[in-house]
Amino acid sequence: MKSKVFLFVVILGIGFWLSVMGIGYFTVILPPKKDMNLNYYLPVVIENAHGIQVGTRVHVLGIDQGLVRYLDYFPIDENQNILFVSECEDLCQKQMKGQITIAVLNLRKSLEFYENYAIYSRYDSVIGEKVIEINPGSKIIKKQNQTLQVKKIEPRYLFPKEFFDLLVQNYQGLQINSKTLLRTINYDDPVTIIAEVIYENRESLRRIFSNLQEITHKINEGQGTIALLINDDSLVSEADMVLIEAIKFLQTYREGYESLRENKIFSNTVTGPLNFFGP
Repeated sequence: MKSKVFLFVVILGIGFWLSVMGIGYFTVILPPKKDMNLNYYLPVVIENAHGIQVGTRVHVLGIDQGLVRYLDYFPIDENQNILFVSECEDLCQKQMKGQITIAVLNLRKSLEFYENYAIYSRYDSVIGEKVIEINPGSKIIKKQNQTLQVKKIEPRYLFPKEFFDLLVQNYQGLQINSKTLLRTINYDDPVTIIAEVIYENRESLRRIFSNLQEITHKINEGQGTIALLINDDSLVSEADMVLIEAIKFLQTYREGYESLRENKIFSNTVTGPLNFFGP
């Protein structure tokens, strides 16, 4: 009996540890393994990198197809050429006209992009992390019962050596113009969107609240018709008397109309037989 219990405990322990190892394989070992041998490096201009980091997942039409391998910002000149400051130092400081953020997306497959493409960052769920979603676009679209062809565009992929040079900040021979790179749109969570809308319209909102404050002040001071209706009891009483008189007038008019109708019915009742016996 004891041997059977011991055997049962051993089998149960082996099953427990096999389960733990399976969970560890699928959650720890397998995810990095599936990200190996991703040979396509697609640099894109990120409009807003908030919530995006190295390792952020990349979806193509809703399917996980890679991750962000590199993320950094660079100065640009007036022609939208990226300046590598480590190579030109003081000269680049004079040519600098702005900055852009570039992310390198490491993908499993090469994608065909068309002019109606869309790349955007969004939250995968309300409390989840951000992902980058890619819609490469389509060659043919239908618009107003017409079939239109969309022009194909050639994205700027990096060779593995170029990507390695970018990692080690060896920019010699690496020419990237931000005009030739694909661009992304950023979609934040609802709270952030509402906050941005309020911030962008803060002057209009300030005027609205100022006008409301002025209106309420006038009402409290008794200025204007609305203020009189609220604060002056005599005006309200007079308005009530006018309404009562109007109601009485309508009742009198209705009673007179009913009396006239009854008289007309009686007249028709009397004159009807007389007309029948008359000449």
